[in-house]
Amino acid sequence: PRPTEEMLEALLWVNAVAADYRLDPTRIILAGDSAGSHIALQTAIALHDPAYARALNLRPDQAVTRPRGLALFCGIYDLSEMDTSGAFAGILRTAHWAYFGTPDAAAAPDAALFSLFAHVPPDLPPLFLTAGNADPLLPQTEGLARVAAQRGIPVDALTFPPDHKPPLGHEYQFTLDASGEEALARLLAYLGRVSAPNPS
Repeated sequence: PRPTEEMLEALLWVNAVAADYRLDPTRIILAGDSAGSHIALQTAIALHDPAYARALNLRPDQAVTRPRGLALFCGIYDLSEMDTSGAFAGILRTAHWAYFGTPDAAAAPDAALFSLFAHVPPDLPPLFLTAGNADPLLPQTEGLARVAAQRGIPVDALTFPPDHKPPLGHEYQFTLDASGEEALARLLAYLGRVSAPNPS
């Protein structure tokens, strides 16, 4: 999982230079969009679960501070709830083949480590989750929200009714119409809460 390894390296660098740049490494929020959401969540899990990190051949340095929060947009998190027959079928199959080295991602040796729902620890920081009503990956966001709630992790989830008009597709938040503005406002409110010097 080279992207997750690079995320851990970046966090280690931030911790090392925090004093030089007047940064507070205890107030970091990891964020990601689409596949980046998987990287951010996998990084947080590796920082919370040494056994999972070892299974991935990751060695998070003890100097890396755990993130204060996770802001995840339109993410892909788990193969068990992946629909490879819909609008994203072709690109998902291609991405799975590239990532796992086999066209049948579910049969890949690393599939269980890639699928994050089973690895979400109860002490993850609060989550901000969102996806559009017409995003083929919406069930991934709904599934993560469900798993997090079952484990007592605070979740601020922004989703939309199935009949929302206009339909909000993958990465809807980059179109700053009313829904995109709502996502931005919710994100900023979440960041203000979880990154405060002394969050309540």
